[in-house]
Amino acid sequence: MEFLQNKYSNPTEALKNVDASFNKLQGKFISLGTEYANKISGSLGNEVFYLFRDNIMRRLSAALFHYDILAKLNISGFPALYDLRKSPPDGFYVSLHQSYVFDSIIFHLVSGFDYFASFVKYLSYGHKDDKREIWSKLIKKIHAKSKLNGSVLGNELKAIDNEFVQKLADYRARLIHNESDFPRFSQTTKLSVGETIITVTPPKAFHKKFNHFLPAIDDCSINEVSLWLLESTLDGLYKLLKATSIYLDENRITLPEDEFIRIDTPRK
Repeated sequence: MEFLQNKYSNPTEALKNVDASFNKLQGKFISLGTEYANKISGSLGNEVFYLFRDNIMRRLSAALFHYDILAKLNISGFPALYDLRKSPPDGFYVSLHQSYVFDSIIFHLVSGFDYFASFVKYLSYGHKDDKREIWSKLIKKIHAKSKLNGSVLGNELKAIDNEFVQKLADYRARLIHNESDFPRFSQTTKLSVGETIITVTPPKAFHKKFNHFLPAIDDCSINEVSLWLLESTLDGLYKLLKATSIYLDENRITLPEDEFIRIDTPRK
């Protein structure tokens, strides 16, 4: 979750890293499907497992899509050209519209963690006909559920919740139920060449929630923070999938010699 500004100051390179993290997570989810068939179900007919996987990846895809919208509106600190026959873009409206999209990124990311909570419930303690769970309730239940309490997966869930997800979910709840949050902006325009630079900070309440990770509010932009959020979420979920793999092994139903799918590695 650490924010390293040099990772996000070049938006093109940063987005490549985020895309790589997304592909890595997707690949891990695919291999986990094989593990589930081998260790738990003993068959390929695992539609519910695949439905959870697809729903989680859909939420993450939506967050990435909204980042693309945010970046098309403006990349803070980078010059943008405009038609000299027209007025320059209005920094106030650019920052306002970016804040709308930033809110959507938050909503989709937290929704992804809620979907993951339902996925964990399905794998561990939930009734097969009631697969719904939300992240905060899952964390509260970990101590009471023997399969999760003390497991690598349970410990990883509690760790990422304490470090990141609880703060993100609290911020989302604030946006939905209590109060909007707005960024600040600054703008410099060269009228002679039709060039303007608009810099938008992360929203104030968001920055306060994550200030132990982030630099001073005027030293980071809403674009950089959005990329950090995306990468932190993808990397956090990847750690959870690795812990889920251990959990499946610890609670396997199918014996190793009876595994349904075998992948033979060539001898060197």
